[in-house]
Amino acid sequence: MVCFGSQMAAQKGIRNNSLSGLTQYRMNLGFHGRRENPGEFPGVPGLEPSCERAKMRVFLTGGTGFIGGHIAERLLADGHELTILTRHPRGSSTEVEYVVGDLSEPGSYAGLLDGHDVLVHNALVWDEELTELEFKDPRLSLALFRAAGEAGIGRVAYTSSVAVHRPFSASMNEDTPLRPAEYYGMSKASSELCLFAAASEFGFKANVLRPGPTVGAPATNGGHASDRRIQEYVRAALAGEPIDVTDAGGRQFTPARGFAEVLAQLLVSEFDRQAFVCVDQATTSWLSIAQLAVAITGSSSNVSCSGDPEPGSWFDTSKVDSAFGVSLSSAEALQEHVRYLAGSGGK
Repeated sequence: MVCFGSQMAAQKGIRNNSLSGLTQYRMNLGFHGRRENPGEFPGVPGLEPSCERAKMRVFLTGGTGFIGGHIAERLLADGHELTILTRHPRGSSTEVEYVVGDLSEPGSYAGLLDGHDVLVHNALVWDEELTELEFKDPRLSLALFRAAGEAGIGRVAYTSSVAVHRPFSASMNEDTPLRPAEYYGMSKASSELCLFAAASEFGFKANVLRPGPTVGAPATNGGHASDRRIQEYVRAALAGEPIDVTDAGGRQFTPARGFAEVLAQLLVSEFDRQAFVCVDQATTSWLSIAQLAVAITGSSSNVSCSGDPEPGSWFDTSKVDSAFGVSLSSAEALQEHVRYLAGSGGK
């Protein structure tokens, strides 16, 4: 049995993660536990009142990647039984069962969903080039959601993306109409609709989480992924090359561990048919990240900026903040992220 109580005090008073040196990044990634007022959103059930949680059997896709590794680590810490779908055979353990299957072949995993309480769909069928995969991913996601319904799974959580909100505007939240401006966002938005359609058909609880660019060090058994700009800043810093930041503004990042905490709490909540934007309330400028790379590597690289380095907030994070009391401050995670890249040569 697991109790989702307070984890760590949230960082307060941080509205902008600009950086003049490494010391400005020495801030903790903080979590709170349940929110104090489950009735914050009228008509939307909140977390269950008891902190006693029954162990669940969770089926996870994308569990060997960067975000998925953190999700797996968090769910195991809560005592849940975990099954991870993978395309390549892996040795199972007493904590994790790895099952071989391919999302592009629904017949390879359909029977594997039986006996599970929860599906967490965290994988993506994608290609950097424009192919039919952008349209294939929603179809495959729908097949997975329907297979979950047929297996009697009661809850499904889907990892979407803030890309569904592009083009970004000065003020956005979960209720902002979705008008994706590129194919990745279109694919994610389509899969969200597929999830809610399948939930209506089968009656399971369905919720969506929308992270931004995700940062942090990899989990114990997970992979790592990085925005290419951060990789380039670290590579240039390691080489002692000048860094010219040509991208004005910045982004609201998502700490990988914080995202996994939100998802873990979501799975034991009574939320249904909800979407949550899961990003830091503050924006971090690309200039500050370049400066962070120089500070962490001890580089002599000169950092300059061709545009206005001052970022502005895009997403209102009050819904996820109030629903789960989780601080998604990305400052510590960005530091961990850059340290990891520096240790791997910027790759």
